[in-house]
Amino acid sequence: MSGRRAFPVLLTACSLLVAAPPAVAQPNEVVLGTSYGWTTTGTWHVPDTCQVYLGEFPAGGCRTREPGKVTPLVVSLTVPLNAPLGRATVSCDGCVRPSAFRQPSTVFELATVEVVAPVTSSTAPLSSPPSLSSSTSPSSSVPRSSSSQPQPSSSSVSVPVSTSPTSPSWEEVTTTADSTPGPSTSDPAPPPAVGLPPATGTAFSGRDWLLPALLAAIIGVFVLATLLARGPPLNGPPPARPVRVWLAPDRPGRRPSPADQPLRPGRAYLLWLDIGALHTSGRGRTPVRAAVFDRAGVLHDPPTRDLLVDRQPVPPQAFRFTAPDTGTLRLRCNLYHRGALLQSFLVVADGRGWSAVRDYVRSFSLDPAVVATGRPHALSIMVNHDSPDQHGLYVHFGDTGASVATRISEHTVARFQEGARAIYRSMNDAGWDRRLLPALLGEAAVHGRDVYVRFQTDVDLALARTRQPRAPWRELRAASSHVQVVHPDSSDEWLPAAMIYDFPLARLEPHEYGLCEAYFADLDGTDPPRCARGGCATDSPDVVCPAGFWGFRFAIGNPMTFDPRVPVPDHPAAPVEPPVVVLGRADDPQFVAQRSHLRGLRHVLPHVQVIESNRREAFLQHLRTVAPSVIYLYCHGGVNDRGLGYVEIGDGEWLTAAEFDDDFGGRWQSMPLVLLNGCSTVAPGADHAFPLTPRLLWAGAAGVVGTEVDVREGLACRFADALLPALLGDGHTVGQAMTTARRAVLREGSALGLAYTALAPADLNLVPSRERVRGRP
Repeated sequence: MSGRRAFPVLLTACSLLVAAPPAVAQPNEVVLGTSYGWTTTGTWHVPDTCQVYLGEFPAGGCRTREPGKVTPLVVSLTVPLNAPLGRATVSCDGCVRPSAFRQPSTVFELATVEVVAPVTSSTAPLSSPPSLSSSTSPSSSVPRSSSSQPQPSSSSVSVPVSTSPTSPSWEEVTTTADSTPGPSTSDPAPPPAVGLPPATGTAFSGRDWLLPALLAAIIGVFVLATLLARGPPLNGPPPARPVRVWLAPDRPGRRPSPADQPLRPGRAYLLWLDIGALHTSGRGRTPVRAAVFDRAGVLHDPPTRDLLVDRQPVPPQAFRFTAPDTGTLRLRCNLYHRGALLQSFLVVADGRGWSAVRDYVRSFSLDPAVVATGRPHALSIMVNHDSPDQHGLYVHFGDTGASVATRISEHTVARFQEGARAIYRSMNDAGWDRRLLPALLGEAAVHGRDVYVRFQTDVDLALARTRQPRAPWRELRAASSHVQVVHPDSSDEWLPAAMIYDFPLARLEPHEYGLCEAYFADLDGTDPPRCARGGCATDSPDVVCPAGFWGFRFAIGNPMTFDPRVPVPDHPAAPVEPPVVVLGRADDPQFVAQRSHLRGLRHVLPHVQVIESNRREAFLQHLRTVAPSVIYLYCHGGVNDRGLGYVEIGDGEWLTAAEFDDDFGGRWQSMPLVLLNGCSTVAPGADHAFPLTPRLLWAGAAGVVGTEVDVREGLACRFADALLPALLGDGHTVGQAMTTARRAVLREGSALGLAYTALAPADLNLVPSRERVRGRP
């Protein structure tokens, strides 16, 4: 072919690529391992946080043709290779229509698609000269073959283009992989198939290299532009390992039931758990326990399965159950490692259909190398909001593996919360007077014992109903281990775990109890109290032993999920050497102990770099440029008349969630712990319009430590004096450091350390273990 003949063909191809209609129709069928793009109708506003989901998993991003303006939405969708086949909903979270600007969180459904498996076509060895074939319809971009011969693995890039400016088309970038043997190394690789209108199909010889080179360049630029336009999803790539839960009829095959189809009463169904392959580098193998919680008594199979997880897909697990005759069915499928919750799915079925939603995630990838770094947990408790007046309790014992679901009324939880906070306020008023400790600890023990008895009774009855082993309550009283309390919904259904008291206790008036002398004798020494290792040494129900409180015995953590649909950093905290504390402080004349407190911390932690600021902008700039180990806010906290939660820095400068703008998203790879040493900084039940805690988690914080009530400055200083050296000097976990700090405050004559709560994993480590710093209290 001469250059004169090649030019019209090249011009025609370029014109068709450039003149493709801007509005791209939504695909009705999507193929595993395939990427798609289309443009929606209507107008949208797209912030940086927009994310596209296939079902419940991140699968792409959104953008507009003109950034910063309200225009049609340009959608990119990537179908994971391990996505289950069947109907799925494509939705976007973060994108809003102009009429929905005032809605705080809206998820818009964009399309309903059918996920199908790729079918590769048989390709015979090519001989010279090759030919350029045509594609007459978008559906032809996915080659299908009825041949039963082994197919070679292939990769193709296809760009179906409409021949009419009025007919819609959709763009596709496909990568298919076949497990059948490929051709020998002597066979030439098949070239990519390029779809063109029939009129442009033309044969050419091997000497005409200009046309294929230019076409390849055009297609390469087009594909590259499509990939770049998609942009990175929020907080990193989609999950490295897909995990899905769905319902299906109890019959051969794994095709899910349609989500909009109600379960038939009395019919047998399967709850499927599918853990896919790890798509990133990983090694090793670790045990994971799958537990299905059932309050309705519909489950036929044992509620737990022990799995071994490595890089490969885990054999799918099916739990058989019978649909109830009436009412709403609630099942929960959880994944645990050494007693700690890693992922949780809530399955709900009613007269309108069924849904399976992941509402808690600690590890997206389930990477054995990462999961295995966790510490054993003796107990995991999830408190979930089931209805306007009821909460679900999902309890898992790490040692025996017993898993049980029960429920508790919202009124009961609220009464436990208010009772605990009232006692904390009394402790704050009492100050450091040890003479008042017997009555205050007696009142706290009575309240904590009521919480424990109610909790214990419900769990025992549920275990007996499901014919599981008895709960190891006695073993828990003799243990000093990590405990996890998870609240996936919000802080409204807070369980006052630190105040739970599980030692035997007689019914007396609070001032009639004595205190365990053995515990306080050990507390004044250097060794941990003996009562925290094997039960109370006094062993009298008329005596209150601090070791009976979970907050003085267990290493408790309340881990939170920023957003269970969006991947967050799935790795341990990156060690920072030397450790760095970014400090923001308030200039309040009433803070009389501030100077000596900060000077004392520098003395006992000489290896730690402290970056201090009393101005909001300087503090924020440090957070942008430094990899912190701890972010310490020594300041006042509160909620203004508009319901906006804040802390004060410097001379009355407010720091709210609004100050952490878009460039903070996922910034702190060091995953610091935030210490909000103010007033009521993590108070449960507070309805903050722009809560600071989730914004800190969004920026990359591993957790937040704060108070449930207002505290005096002296107590706040004493708690931090013990907490920070334990974290940054001794290498304790967050849960262990919290227990150490509570005991240090108790040694001074106050039990108000129980009012501090760690919204973080109990086994979180910020620095490697170190030798004890000389002079540490």
